[in-house]
Amino acid sequence: TVMVLPSDHAIGDEPSFLEAIGIAMASATSGSITTIGIVPTRPETGYGYIELPRAAEAKIAMPVSRFVEKPNLETAKKFLTGGKHLWNAGMFFFRASDMLTAIASHLPALATGLETMREARQAGNEAESVTRIFPTLPSISLDHGVLEKQAGLAVVPGDFGWNDVGSWQSAWELADKDEHHNSLPAGTVSVDARGNLVVQSTGSQTPKLIALVGVHDLCVVETEDAILIIPKDRAQDVRSVIEHIEKSGRDELL
Repeated sequence: TVMVLPSDHAIGDEPSFLEAIGIAMASATSGSITTIGIVPTRPETGYGYIELPRAAEAKIAMPVSRFVEKPNLETAKKFLTGGKHLWNAGMFFFRASDMLTAIASHLPALATGLETMREARQAGNEAESVTRIFPTLPSISLDHGVLEKQAGLAVVPGDFGWNDVGSWQSAWELADKDEHHNSLPAGTVSVDARGNLVVQSTGSQTPKLIALVGVHDLCVVETEDAILIIPKDRAQDVRSVIEHIEKSGRDELL
């Protein structure tokens, strides 16, 4: 049985995480390609979701209805209150034979390439075959290429303080905070401000004084040549800033 886990996630409750892994491994060993879905804690627009046929239940493997692409904010709010959607955390458990069968069904070109490399390995030509064949294989994620099309998937709802450390919201959640839930570098002035994250460049020869007055739940990022100010719950919208910069031709800022 194969277990695939991202290496850059933070886990707050390791015993509960290990328990979820045990349930997922048992499900995979019985023949179901299985994932762990995270019970959402906020209406997140930066993650894909896994839809269940009924409200999530703890400590069991449940059938997957479908995978859902990153939603808009209104849809994400409905997912949060509905109880039937989990964050897709990219954790997968499967028997190798089951995954190869699924790949053959949904990505036959990939299956053919893998079989060719397997035969080359048995003949002692693994290195040459990887160099020659690997660049020709379809470039697609496991989610999109196989799992979204595969029937009979299972998911274990997970609630163990998961964080993918992939957004400013995540950075604030993991950072040390003061009594007003602000995460601030030394020297920051804060007056009637709560729930803010301030990140300041450490390489500046003339660091700027940053002062927060009467603001809440903001992310402020200051670097040598740019300042970002954005509500934490819209941290994923920073991509629109990048798109705007690209359209304006200011590539030196990227």
